[in-house]
Amino acid sequence: MRVRKANEDDAPVLEKIFSSLYKPEKKWSEGRIREKMKTGRREYYLLVEEIGQGAIELEWGVNECELVAIAAHPRGKGIGSRLITFAEDLALDKSCHKIWCYTLDTNHSEGFYSRRKWEQEDYLPNFLGEQGCFKFFKELR
Repeated sequence: MRVRKANEDDAPVLEKIFSSLYKPEKKWSEGRIREKMKTGRREYYLLVEEIGQGAIELEWGVNECELVAIAAHPRGKGIGSRLITFAEDLALDKSCHKIWCYTLDTNHSEGFYSRRKWEQEDYLPNFLGEQGCFKFFKELR
């Protein structure tokens, strides 16, 4: 499975993919995605073989990277694994020492992260005023 950097023309596909995670009007509308791309701090990547099945959003900090979103459909087909490995490798290439993310407890993805050696750092019971959320991280070497 090959992954490529998304561009502004991919915004409709990204909105569709990420809308399964959270309300697009609050986080992943086409317009918001385009705005975030223009800042240069956020990057989006798409799975190339099956457009519409997987994407990630990354935000770069000083020596660390936030995995803002990872969406893979259907689950259990290795798409999420390929995307998270890609994100970890890219973060290492950019000299990041840590990668981290928040994941809503309704996603039931704790096992996904723990199998990949990510550690739970925190649990926020009222994330965004709506539901519980885990914070996971992985030290990169």
